[in-house]
Order: sequence, then structure tokens, then C-alpha cells
Amino acid sequence: MDSAVNDAIDQEEINRVLRSKRRTLPRSCLPCRQRKVKCDHGRPCHTCRKRGHPQICSYSYGAARSTGRSEGQPMTWPPSASPAGGPAGPPPESPSQNEESPAPPSVLSAVPQTGESDGLNRYTYSGGNSLPSILQCCIHSPDESMMHEAASVLGLRDTYETHPFLKVKTPRTRWAAFLQVVPQREEVLKSELSDLQGEPAADMSRFFPVYRTSVYQFNPIIADIDRFESDMCTYLSALASGCLRNADNPSDLWSSNGGMVYVSLLLATLAAGAHFSDLPSPARSDLCSAFIRRAMQALRLANFLCRPSLHVIQALVIIGNTILNNGQSNAAWTLLGTTTRLAQTLGLHTEKVVVHWPENTRFEARAVWSSILVQECFLSLCYDRPSMLPLSSAWTLQNSSMGDDINYSQAMWHMVRAMLTLTREERSSLSRSVEVLAELDDTYNHTQPHLRHRSQCKTLQEHLLHISLQLYYHFHISVVCRPVLQKAEANPGCPHYLRLHSRVKDSLIGVSRAFLEFIALSLVPLRTWSSVHIGLSAALLLRVWDETRDDPTCRELQQQVIDAFGRPKCGNASIGPKETVGNSQWLSDGHIRALDTLVRSIRTEPLSSEDISSAAAALPRKEPQEDTPCPESASQLGPEPSDESSAAYGYELVNVKALGLFSLVLRPRC
Repeated sequence: MDSAVNDAIDQEEINRVLRSKRRTLPRSCLPCRQRKVKCDHGRPCHTCRKRGHPQICSYSYGAARSTGRSEGQPMTWPPSASPAGGPAGPPPESPSQNEESPAPPSVLSAVPQTGESDGLNRYTYSGGNSLPSILQCCIHSPDESMMHEAASVLGLRDTYETHPFLKVKTPRTRWAAFLQVVPQREEVLKSELSDLQGEPAADMSRFFPVYRTSVYQFNPIIADIDRFESDMCTYLSALASGCLRNADNPSDLWSSNGGMVYVSLLLATLAAGAHFSDLPSPARSDLCSAFIRRAMQALRLANFLCRPSLHVIQALVIIGNTILNNGQSNAAWTLLGTTTRLAQTLGLHTEKVVVHWPENTRFEARAVWSSILVQECFLSLCYDRPSMLPLSSAWTLQNSSMGDDINYSQAMWHMVRAMLTLTREERSSLSRSVEVLAELDDTYNHTQPHLRHRSQCKTLQEHLLHISLQLYYHFHISVVCRPVLQKAEANPGCPHYLRLHSRVKDSLIGVSRAFLEFIALSLVPLRTWSSVHIGLSAALLLRVWDETRDDPTCRELQQQVIDAFGRPKCGNASIGPKETVGNSQWLSDGHIRALDTLVRSIRTEPLSSEDISSAAAALPRKEPQEDTPCPESASQLGPEPSDESSAAYGYELVNVKALGLFSLVLRPRC
């Protein structure tokens, strides 16, 4: 038995070494090769200098494209497509029109055919000032393997490809572990409640369609959703044919890193869909947590830290966003840091690398990096933490054109571009705040008519996008104008101060109204961390600011927002059995008491010491258990557990916990 295992390991090692030594790259640079002209192998070569384009003289070649593939197997340009040469070189340019054009990028990586270069999938970006880049410019040799070896010697490439978080001895054990996490058809298209509650499967819930309709339109993280759905059909066909059942017969396609990464991305979308589904809260919470764990396991099996790709990053962004919606914002912040580092490993943060990629891959890279910037900017603003990204990394936002009738996603990107400057400064000047305010207004004025005027909305989706944009637009304005709320910044004689002062009240009112309109049409805002945070923040600021505290309109909006969170079955569309009166509340009893304390602090006199003690005692003290990394969200339909630190409360409850603490500090003055 041991000898058989050793033979399998030896054969795999032989194949790996042979692939890594197969260097049959042409000697001519890419431009000369495409034009079929003479090349003197210089850097840049004489022909490129003579024709006035020395900057594109490159000797980096991608993997040899295979002309044959099995039926149903997508032809791909690997998402981590980068030069097989030195780590500092740009990825290959898109082929000319007279050459074979690559198919659109697929989530699935095609099975290597005839000698696919290992370097293509092991590219790591290094800046122009790194030693490998300097050596590449100094050594006049078209053999890029020398640069790979130099990077390895300097410790700038992973020398070993062992899984840092898993003990996988053979490909067969890896395949067997992968089969434990692959989603079944009923999980992709429907979920039987009998598996979770021991009840008849009288009702079904579709998870991917929920993601497609409730999540994707507001947060389009997957760059090519049509291709993703096509690959999902390929996956379901393979599942039905039995390719993903036999642990002793690994599938060439699905046992590859690309196949495992796709499954991880699919599981991430199912987790997001489960979070917004109509399942009762216990089942919804369990499913969401299970999908996230399985998605991360699939990524570990694909060795995502050592072999990052665009689709690995998309899966991590969706996982982080789902964790955020489950109330674990600090965990999402930490995971976002890892995701950002992996994206920088591919060079997504700099345009000079991505600009040389094939057109389809460039589009996907821009979309992926933009989604990271959006999440980074929002969390930095909410926590008032410095962003880890320099302004130069926002190239995807800077290069997006500001034409008329920009859509929802483009408007969000432009607003993030304006707000990124605030995350880089400990204290922004009033003049800079006014400039950002003007940029936000300019972005809003260039949006599509239905995004600016509710009367122009014709469909439910247009209504939802209109309200969502209003919510974020007014929130960003309120953040820009926050210096006005601080007495230390008061300067009534400054025109910049007066400009900001004139916008504060309207922005806070606009946030509250947009939030109330949003929850009237959809449960999405009540299960989205960002919407909940924005709505509650506006209500608190309306309460504590002197100029809005006693305003009747503001007080009414505050009360409506608070009532929305305390309303029974708020945001819940249960399809489970009929609830009793005792378990129909959305919040736990402790958080209901904390919320009631805040309501009384808004309505009446300052809190007494007894109120403070009772409110503090009502709040849970323990963190969620380790085996429930994603606490449930939105509603609590089952009986209240004895341990309030369990998964019986979700992200809304965590926010209400913050509300209760705010009510103790931001109480009315005597």
C-alpha cells in the first residue's frame, strides 16, 4: 500500500518537474513575433525603438493555447493570466485580429493540455524598483526562466506548494475532501426544509435565484455573471452525470484548481442567497454558516494563498460581504485585508500591469478591484480607520468616464472615488470637504433619470436602485458634513463652513426617508449591514444635533426608524409554521429592552441611573461561539435560547446593542 502511494507521489512529482522544465518560448519579442519581422533580442529591441513603441517590447509569453477541448468544457484564458516570465513583467497583450482570439474568461480553468506553462498560474507582481525587475532590465536574455529562479532565490516566490492549512498527501485524498463540500442540485436551485427542521418539505427556497435578484443588482461582485451562470449549467450537468460522486475516480476538470475555485465561488453565492432567502431564521443562519465554511474549505483545497486568481478574489469578496451582513464587521474588515493583499499579488492595484491583459480579463480585473475599493472605503468611513490603499490604487475609478446617464454601479464607483480622499486624512479641511461635496453632487447630477427622479422609475428594480442610490448619496454627504456637528469645528464666518452647514439637515433627513422607503419595498436593507448602519446612524445624529433635536419632522423620522427595528416579524417573510405570540418577535428580549431604553431617551427626560443599569444589564456580554462564525440575521422565529451569546441574534441585534449604548451616552440635556 505504501509503495503504491509513493509511486503516485513520484509520478505526480515527475509530471510537475517536466512541466516546469518545458521552456519552448520564442526568442523574438511579442511585437516582432506578431508582425513577423526581424528582432535583435534587445531590451527594447532595435525594431521596437525604430517604430516608436519601445514600451511594449516584451518577451513574456502566456501559456500555449490548446486547440482542442472536450465537449462542454469551456475554453479559458486563466484568470491569473500573467507572464510565464519574470515577476515584474506585464502580462501578455491581447492577440492581434489575425490571430486566434481567446474565449471570454471563465470561472473554470481548462485542464492543462499540451504543455501549459506553470509560470502562467504562478505569477506574482513585483514593482519596478524590486530586485527581480532591475535584474530583468539589466540581463539581456529572452529566457524569462532566469527571472523566476532569481525571484525564488531571493525568497520572493513560494518555494513549496504544500497546503499551509491542510494536510493533503495525495491528489486522491484532496479529491475525496473536495467531494465533501460540493453543493448538490437541491442546494443550488432549492432547499428542502425537511433536512433542517425534520418537517415535510412543503415549501422550497431557491438560493442562487435569490442571490441573482436580491444581492447582485446592488452589489455586482461577479464581473461576468452570464459566464458564471453558463459554468453553473456545466457544473450541474457534471453533477447529474456522476462526475462528482466517485472518490476513487477524480474528474480532470473538477479536481483542478480552477474547478475547485469555481465551486467555492458558487458556494459563496449560495451563502449570500441563503442570507436573503425566505427561510425561517434558524435554518437561514445554519445554511449561511455552512455554505461559508464549505466555500472556505474549497478555497483551501485549491491552495488559494499560494495560487490566487481573479475568481479566488471574487469568492473572498462575496464571503466577506456575507460575513459583514451577518454582523461580524471586524471579521469582514480583517478578511478584506487578506483579499486586498491577494489582489495586489496579481497587480490589480496598478494600471500598468492590467492594461496589457486581454480585453475580457481587463474588464474583469477592473470590476473585481473596484468592488474591493467600495468595501474598503465604506468600512474605513464607518470605523474612521485609515485605508490601507493609496489613492493611486483607485485607478479603476479614476479612469471611468463621467458621461451623462451613468448607471447605478458607475455612480457608486464615482462616489467612492470622491470619498477615498477622506479615508486618507486624519482630519479633512473644510475646503477639501467642500470639494468632495461638489464631486458627489456632480456624480449625482450625471446619473440616469430614474436614479434622480422617482417619477421616472417604471419597474420595481428601478425603484429599488433609485432608493438605494439616494440612501448612499445622502449618507456620503452627511459624512462629508460631519465637521459641522462638532462644536470644535464651528466657524460661522467661514463660507465653507456655511456651505456644509446648509447640507447637514437635508442629508440626514434624506437618509432616514430613503431607508424607510427602502424597507417598504424590500427586506434587503434590513438584512444588509451597510443599510442598517446608515439608517441608525442618521437617526442618532438627528437626535444629538442641536438644530434637529427638537424639530418635529426629525423626531417623527427618528421614531419611524426605531419602530421599524422593533416591529414584530420586521423584514421577515417566514415560510415556516405559524409562530406563536411568544416567539414572533424579531429581536431578543434583551435587545428589545435596550431598544426601548433608547426610545424613551428620545421621547422624554434624561435617563436615570436605574435606566442606565437596566439597559446595560439587558445587553449580552459574550461573543458568539466559535462554531458559529456567521450569526444569523434579520429575525428570530424560534424560542429564545438560554445562552444569549449563541446564534440567536444577528447583525441587526448587534447594531441595536450599539444603539442601547449610544442611548446611555447621547441622552438629552437637562
